[in-house]
Amino acid sequence: FENGIPVIDGKPLPHAPDGLFTEPAETPLSTAAPRCANAPVAPGAPCEKRRETETLPEGRTVTVLDIDAKTMDDLPPFVVPGGHVFVLGDNRDNSLDSRVPRRSGGPGPVPYRAITGRARIVLFNNRGTGGRVMRGIE
Repeated sequence: FENGIPVIDGKPLPHAPDGLFTEPAETPLSTAAPRCANAPVAPGAPCEKRRETETLPEGRTVTVLDIDAKTMDDLPPFVVPGGHVFVLGDNRDNSLDSRVPRRSGGPGPVPYRAITGRARIVLFNNRGTGGRVMRGIE
């Protein structure tokens, strides 16, 4: 990672600004209130995160969220061990993903054997009051 952008085989993934993602600054049932690029934000007020489009090596694009600079924005090169995958959250500054090693409470690289199926949709529910479909995966 360089400046928050994934680098694969020495090449940074192309990124393009894609507006803002906004959600109410409410404390979810299981974690702390969302971090916001426009902090400080009063409870219930709009919490903003920069939205970016990232283009993967095969040409597919994904939307990612960025809040601010974090220590995980700049990491040394990492070789994914054979039989493993590197998982990366789309809400980059609020994701516990393969950037965090197991010894630090993250998943680290995930073994293929731990993958039990293919996601069809991803649901988001941060307050226990019903899910919102965020993205379908084919």
